[in-house]
Amino acid sequence: MTQDITRQLKAKFKDQLKLNESMSGHATIGIGGPAKYYIEAREVDDLIYQILVARSLKIQYQIIGGGSNILVSDKGYDGLIIANKTNRIALDPETNQVICDSGVPLVRLIVFAASQNLGGMEALYGIPGTVGGAIYGNAGAHGVEIKDFLQSITVVTPGGKLATRSSSWLEPAYRETKLKRENLGLQYSILVGRFKFLPRKSDDIQRDINKYRTWRAEHQPLSEKTTGSVFRNPSGSSAGPKELSAGWILDQIGAKKTRVGKAEITKMHSNWIRNMGGAKSEDVKAIIDKLKAEAKKQYDIDLQEEIELIGTWQ
Repeated sequence: MTQDITRQLKAKFKDQLKLNESMSGHATIGIGGPAKYYIEAREVDDLIYQILVARSLKIQYQIIGGGSNILVSDKGYDGLIIANKTNRIALDPETNQVICDSGVPLVRLIVFAASQNLGGMEALYGIPGTVGGAIYGNAGAHGVEIKDFLQSITVVTPGGKLATRSSSWLEPAYRETKLKRENLGLQYSILVGRFKFLPRKSDDIQRDINKYRTWRAEHQPLSEKTTGSVFRNPSGSSAGPKELSAGWILDQIGAKKTRVGKAEITKMHSNWIRNMGGAKSEDVKAIIDKLKAEAKKQYDIDLQEEIELIGTWQ
């Protein structure tokens, strides 16, 4: 059966298909086992085709973006990983809205809008990952969320058709949409987003971009190999009281002293785990489990992961 699937995938994807591709080079933390099958989508049409092929062959597949919020098991992924590298972005002159492929880095969307004297999303500058991932998880920071600007998305439906859905259809909430909440991300794969920004002076936009870039450099270990923020804030808000932030709770339970193997909590921020060099995914998972247990024991709070676990785990 496996040989037959491999043969069919090779026939459809040709040299674009990679077998047993290590995911360590496709995740910002620099670890992860092999994907049985791996392919990259450079155009939206490629992404659509790859999704429909995976569905037609009834094999499990996963779409990833920039790899900043994923942790792939050491055992790897027994299916097809589709890396979304789609990159078109344009201004619709009739509506003054920005149309953006889901594979575009979020930072690039903000910079493109700024070049058109359109802003409002500057607080999200520096968040790693792609537009598709940001929409899927309703990315946010400093009280600003991507839902505040998203007008609509184009998706591949469960029936394999293309459809446009409004931002409200996603039912966005703190760090999630119904696609993430109800595990519908593969049934409704995001292809394109349409955004409405606010007219702003270029100097004002650049000032705010610089402010948030500086803030991140001072508060987040951007030069480390990390997963990004591991847990959501229990307050359900990025602007809530610090006592209900994941970072504050983790500080109180002594998270910065936590280390398993070659993985440890960063000294700069308790909600980030870094790969010291040679770490395993199981090391990171062990830290996550330990911190969740301590937060429950000491504060009776159930910390929820912001990162996504991919593959088979012990």
